[in-house]
Order: sequence, then structure tokens, then C-alpha cells
Amino acid sequence: MVDADGKTVAHEWRFYLCGFNADSATILCHDKTTEQVPIDADNRILIDGQWFSSLHWDH
Repeated sequence: MVDADGKTVAHEWRFYLCGFNADSATILCHDKTTEQVPIDADNRILIDGQWFSSLHWDH
């Protein structure tokens, strides 16, 4: 869910991974900064306490 102009909107999240480490990935944020996030053995990334499968990210 995304809060946009005071309205809650359902959204299928897609993330862009611009790098990988042994147990983490680097994601590109909306403000063009990067952030390290955990990635597990099933290729899921953890963002804001929620796991997202590889269906939700590209690299």
C-alpha cells in the first residue's frame, strides 16, 4: 500500500537491484540513492520488514 496525496493505493512493488553481496543486495531508491538490504537463499529481499520474491525485482 502507498499513501499518495492522502489516499491509500494498492501497488505491485518492483525494485531495481544494482548490486549483490554474499547475503545482501543494493537497491536503487526513488531519490536515486542506494540502500543495502538482506537477500536470502530463496532470492527474496527484505524491505521495511517484508520479504519480496524475485517476482518483485529486476537487476
